[in-house]
Amino acid sequence: MKKNKGNSITDWLDTKGDALTRRMVENNFYYIDRINYYMEDHGISSISELARILNKKQPQVYRWMSGEQNITSETLAYIELKLDIRLVDQGKEQKSNAQPIILNFTRNNTSEKSNSDYQENNTISYAAGTC
Repeated sequence: MKKNKGNSITDWLDTKGDALTRRMVENNFYYIDRINYYMEDHGISSISELARILNKKQPQVYRWMSGEQNITSETLAYIELKLDIRLVDQGKEQKSNAQPIILNFTRNNTSEKSNSDYQENNTISYAAGTC
């Protein structure tokens, strides 16, 4: 979480916040950042415009976006549905770019593919392959 000098939230966390509260606030600001990126990408320039899209009152949306009020999981789900975005990364959205690694063991200047254990003084090289 970014620490801003004079920010009442970070000042309060520094004096009274425990690890759990700090983590909840960090998560909340992560969601706020994601919403802000969405707003920038979609030309939404004000909290009142966001409130209109979410069909919520502007003071409520302001409290969420300022970090003044925690965004509940129900509210997160509501915002996700209204904006058609994912704020909570569940790992399902990420597609793996992992490729198999092919190990070649070199013994006495000859290469052979092997599943055997690595022997001392042998050279192992690897290359990422494609599926």
